[in-house]
Amino acid sequence: VDGNIWCMYGNLMNPSNSPEPTQITSGKRFVQAEYSEVLGVSYQILAIDIYGNLWFASGSFRNPKETSLKMMQTTVGLSISLYENRCYAVDENGKLWAWGNNSQGLLGDGTKTNPKYPINIAESVEFISVCAGRAWTYAIDQDGYLWSWGIAGHIGNGKRNPSFVPVQVSTDVRFVAL
Repeated sequence: VDGNIWCMYGNLMNPSNSPEPTQITSGKRFVQAEYSEVLGVSYQILAIDIYGNLWFASGSFRNPKETSLKMMQTTVGLSISLYENRCYAVDENGKLWAWGNNSQGLLGDGTKTNPKYPINIAESVEFISVCAGRAWTYAIDQDGYLWSWGIAGHIGNGKRNPSFVPVQVSTDVRFVAL
């Protein structure tokens, strides 16, 4: 109700590793948060505050004290998604941004280069929502069309070829949520 982020037992953002819910933020009001981890290696959290600012924290399982919640130099407002070391955000203008691990080409920019800063994906499309998974990412544009990219067989276009840039999946069906 107060907009704080809480975590549970087993989450290294909970330094006491308490089996009870533990509040990990205070003073900021958040409206959405996403958590992801690479088992045994690292973890990340993305959150949007009530003003639409995007916050990002990451840490190592070997040194959980290095975690700190820091605001990125952008405002978001619409949607965030995170899977392992890949992060996505849709800003208030419908631009889709991606950053993180791109070793398998899953960020959506058509390369396998790890960007140092968030990169704009599908610049000519205005998105409202994004959702990332192990081998794929889906996004909905402002007209309700579904877009996807990723490894073969996971992107919903009926083909077995991978796509490392967003492709429109549906022209007959409109979507409202992922």
